[in-house]
Amino acid sequence: MHPYLTRLGVSPEVQAFFEPYYSAVSSDLLFQQGNYREHFGFAFHRIPSGGDFWLAGELNLSMVERVLISNSAMDAIAFLHFFGHSLADWENVLFISTGIKPTAIQLRWIRDQLGGKHLTLLFPADLPGNVTDLKVAAAFRRMPAAAFLSEKERLNICFRAKVYEFDQQTFTLSAFERASAYRFKVASCKPKHGASFLDQLKAGAFPSH
Repeated sequence: MHPYLTRLGVSPEVQAFFEPYYSAVSSDLLFQQGNYREHFGFAFHRIPSGGDFWLAGELNLSMVERVLISNSAMDAIAFLHFFGHSLADWENVLFISTGIKPTAIQLRWIRDQLGGKHLTLLFPADLPGNVTDLKVAAAFRRMPAAAFLSEKERLNICFRAKVYEFDQQTFTLSAFERASAYRFKVASCKPKHGASFLDQLKAGAFPSH
C-alpha cells in the first residue's frame, strides 16, 4: 500500500495489482519507461514524452486477451480504480502507458504485436487525446492516419487517400468512424468528470467547496 494512492482512495486490490510495476523514492511514485520515467508526487506529475512503454499486468503477450493503453501509468491506476469491476479477469490484462503521446516506434509495435487482442484506449478527453485515439486505432488496424490543422483552425485527417475535416471541439474517434464509414473495432473509454481518469480520481479525493 502506498500512502499517496491510499490518500487518492485507490482500493487495496488495485494497489496490489500495480505494486510490482513502480518504485517509490521519497514517497513519490516512479514508473520506468526505458531511459525515461513518469514521476508522480502530490505537488506535480511529470509524464515522459519519449522512451519505451511502461507495462503492467500480464507481460507474456501470448496470454494477453485485453490491452488497455493510456498516456500515463497514473491514469491506468485511476481507470482500474473506477472500472476494475468491468474486467472479468485481471490475469489476462495488459496495461500500457505511452507517455504524453505515442512515438512512431511505439505505433509500429502496437501494429506488429497486438493483433488479435481486444484494445481499449484510455487517452484524455480533449483534442490531443481524441487524435491519439485515432492514431493508435489506425496503427492497430494497419491503416495509418495523419492529423493537421488547416489555416482556418479546422482539424483535417488524412486517411486512405482522403481528407476529412472536423471542428476541433467535436472531433472524436466515433465521429471519425461515422464520417469515414470505417470501423476500427477499438474501444475508447473517457472519464465522465475531468480531462483524465486521474483528474477524476483527484476530484473525488479533494472535492472543491
